[in-house]
Amino acid sequence: MNASMRCSLTRACASSRRGAHSSEDGRIATHTLAPGDSPEATGDRFSIGNGLSLTTLNGIPGSTAIQPGQVLVLDPAAVPGFVFDDPYDG
Repeated sequence: MNASMRCSLTRACASSRRGAHSSEDGRIATHTLAPGDSPEATGDRFSIGNGLSLTTLNGIPGSTAIQPGQVLVLDPAAVPGFVFDDPYDG
C-alpha cells in the first residue's frame, strides 16, 4: 500500500467496527486484518466471491503472506484516491 493510499484510507474510513471501515456513504471500504484472517475468510465474511482477488486488488503478490494489522481495500470505489498497483505488472 502506497503512502497516498494510506492517507486516503484515513480520510475515507469514517467508522470502525470489528476491523471493517466504512466510507462516508456507509459502504464497507476496508478491513483491518486480525490474527488468523486469510484472504478467503475475509472474502467470505464480506460476500466477495473470490477472496484471493483481494490480494491482487491490494497489490500483494499471491506468494506474500498477509499480516494482522494490514488494511485491505474491499471496495475501491469507496476509497477516494485509491490507485490500483498491479503486483504482477513487472
